[in-house]
Amino acid sequence: MAEDNNMLTFGGHLEVLRKMFIRILVVAGVLAVVIFCFKTEVFTFLLAPSEWDFCTYRWIEDSVRVFGMDFHFDKYHVDLIATDLSSQFMTHITHRAIWHCSAHRLTFCLSCSASYRQHYTKTKRNIQCAWW
Repeated sequence: MAEDNNMLTFGGHLEVLRKMFIRILVVAGVLAVVIFCFKTEVFTFLLAPSEWDFCTYRWIEDSVRVFGMDFHFDKYHVDLIATDLSSQFMTHITHRAIWHCSAHRLTFCLSCSASYRQHYTKTKRNIQCAWW
């Protein structure tokens, strides 16, 4: 079998891995900054079920109305009250961790798809040669 010039050496694989890690860190950092800049919108989105007019509640009301029943949620609002001296600080830290986790999850998905695409295009010919 002829030697394939498209094969990577161990150092080549490490270089590709290093570039992928740098991309992951850059994208995670950018997403974390963007999510932090829109923290009010993120809080509004995450706390939407605490309001009576949440979209899922309206969908339930409409679905029940299709069957001829009169059902509706009473108007309510949940106030979040800090009862500990440190709870406001811990809430901020906890939500910051959630934002970072969200950014890391998105980055992980993007990096997996990019890595798969890159690996698949380089090894597609090798896999076909090995099996046929």
